[in-house]
Amino acid sequence: MASSRVSADVYTDFSHFSALKAKAREHAPEALEKVARQFESVFMQMVLKSMREAGFGDSLFDSDQRDFYRDLYDKQLSIHLTRESGLGFAKLITQQLGDRTKRENSPDRGRDLDDYRAHPIQSIFRNDAFVSLDRASASAWSEIMPVPEVSNYQRFGSQDEFVEALRPHAISAARQLGVHPGILLAQAALESGWGRKPIRHPDGQDSHNLFGIKADNRWEGLTTVVSTLEYEAGIARNQRARFRSYRGFAESFQDYVRFIQDNPRYHEALRSVDDPRKYVEALQKAGYATDPDYAAKVMSIFDQNRFAELDMDQA
Repeated sequence: MASSRVSADVYTDFSHFSALKAKAREHAPEALEKVARQFESVFMQMVLKSMREAGFGDSLFDSDQRDFYRDLYDKQLSIHLTRESGLGFAKLITQQLGDRTKRENSPDRGRDLDDYRAHPIQSIFRNDAFVSLDRASASAWSEIMPVPEVSNYQRFGSQDEFVEALRPHAISAARQLGVHPGILLAQAALESGWGRKPIRHPDGQDSHNLFGIKADNRWEGLTTVVSTLEYEAGIARNQRARFRSYRGFAESFQDYVRFIQDNPRYHEALRSVDDPRKYVEALQKAGYATDPDYAAKVMSIFDQNRFAELDMDQA
């Protein structure tokens, strides 16, 4: 009985391509397997070529003829290296592109897009690093290390929603600092784009960092690293920086209070709490932000939205 194989044992044998093309028209499962094997073989050729090029230069006996026959040898070698178990790429490709029913019943089928939609990855923090876990692993991990509850990004439909949602927290924080709550809302609006451009974690979750406070070595809480616009000698530059992360907006306001009260550089600002403009100008002078127009931008939001006229006495 003739063999049904459609792969070639010698790379110069092109006759198998006709048989492979016919199998593909019939949607034969073995056609996918053979194509995947060929892909793996081509990849192996690229690996061998890269290894050859990583040498120490031409030797005394190098020549064009030697390179020609070496290339022939590498092409044939790649077929033999990937004929049986190979690198495992062919198996993965076959599993991912093959029949879904068979893949679903396979114990080592891996995960596809539908799987991730049905069972999203959970994340935890450990030693300031994000660790992604599937549901089973996250459940097992939670018995050892509780997963912090970080809610998803809260979307604000308008600036009014932003103000109404954060006003109670602003009032509470303002009473501790002695400032007008509106100036805290103006800062939060500027730093977070009215809540529409929050500092996020790699998985898209909101850090709830409303005031753009960075995390230095003294910070022991959650963190996230994002791109930020900083000014050096008046020139704006994109930089990567580590920022503090909170479990909610209330925690963000409370940390802002501690950040201002505990840092000696902001003592002058605390002496100007009765005047919102002088307060935010003192913050900028003390180095709260690198933007040379930071105070002017905060006060523009404060004035244009008439935060000074808002009833901030009731949460």
